[in-house]
Amino acid sequence: MMDFINMEPEKMPGAEFVCRCGLEHKVDLQKILIGKGVIGQTAGIVKPFSEGVVYMVSDNNTFTAAGKDVLEMLTASGINVKSFMFETEDRQLNPDEKTLGRLIYECGPDISLMLAVGSGVINDICRTISYRLKVPYMIVGTAPSMDGYASKSSPLVIDSFKLSSYDHYPHAIICDTDILKNAPMVMVQAGFGDIIGKLTSLADWDLSRILKGEHHCDICAGLMKNAVKKCTDNIEGIAARDEKAIRYLTQALVIAGIAMGIYTSTRPASSSEHYFAHYWDVAAIKAGHEHPLHGNSVGVGTVVTCDAYIYMKKYLPENFEYPKTGYVIGLLDKLGSVASPKALGIDKDLFAESVIHCIDNRPKYGIFHLATETGEIKKLSEHLTGKYYG
Repeated sequence: MMDFINMEPEKMPGAEFVCRCGLEHKVDLQKILIGKGVIGQTAGIVKPFSEGVVYMVSDNNTFTAAGKDVLEMLTASGINVKSFMFETEDRQLNPDEKTLGRLIYECGPDISLMLAVGSGVINDICRTISYRLKVPYMIVGTAPSMDGYASKSSPLVIDSFKLSSYDHYPHAIICDTDILKNAPMVMVQAGFGDIIGKLTSLADWDLSRILKGEHHCDICAGLMKNAVKKCTDNIEGIAARDEKAIRYLTQALVIAGIAMGIYTSTRPASSSEHYFAHYWDVAAIKAGHEHPLHGNSVGVGTVVTCDAYIYMKKYLPENFEYPKTGYVIGLLDKLGSVASPKALGIDKDLFAESVIHCIDNRPKYGIFHLATETGEIKKLSEHLTGKYYG
């Protein structure tokens, strides 16, 4: 078998193999470019789709960061481009019905390719709409802020409820580290928060393997462990916006999407820590408030989940390994990230409620499911709320 665990993501497109876990893994992406100056290759990758109209989507921030240059490159290459830019200066862009509807309204006929220029929400809505229009899409990343670049699923907000839409992979991912290293630090922090969350997602997966006999894949878990280690080993470089360290962070985020894709589930990269992020996001959206970036919520959710493991230690399998709270907080501190729900701006009552209910309709088994099964969940909520809010 190829050494897939140690393979760089740029070499993964097209890889296909039967894994020792019993599943057949396949990377359906066609092209991944991560590095200095790779945005210059965009026109060449888009060219095969130029028989129709290329629909380029950005917002006012991502258009400034990369969209303007991409539009000029495509136009200079004789490619017919329709550019639409969401105005986001006075509001937070959410992947909801209003945003999706506006994207469809603006697209026009004869679309041959949807070209997303941005990160989280821009990527998610373009994936969803392109799938429904039955056209391919590509993403030019503008921030190392989330792990959805190589994913097949998109988190959407429909009727104020957060759900996952399973659509298709991008044809290509283009992440120029010269652009990504200059993203707002809060977005770099969000990307790292999403990556550090893999520590608890992997712990939950292992817990479920032992207690519930859930299927497990060492290759997918190994991919994530290696990706996390590269980032934690280079945390100072990430904080300093070092180009090489930002490349490691971006690769890790892309690898997370690939791991989820080849396992056909978010299990390798998402569990309890993400449940908190989703719960807090939905509460804010229902209330009409802005919410923290997803990855920053995940980082805090990771701290909370680590503390839950400590509280639930007597119920854990013998010698079970889980990430330690101090280690995670230390890493977040080095990047200047918040590390508690209070500092993140989560209301005390909302937090207490989220400990009890974050697993509602979330089937992936983890430490909070165990707390519910053992009758400890309310005491755990009181314990954690007291710790963070006094």
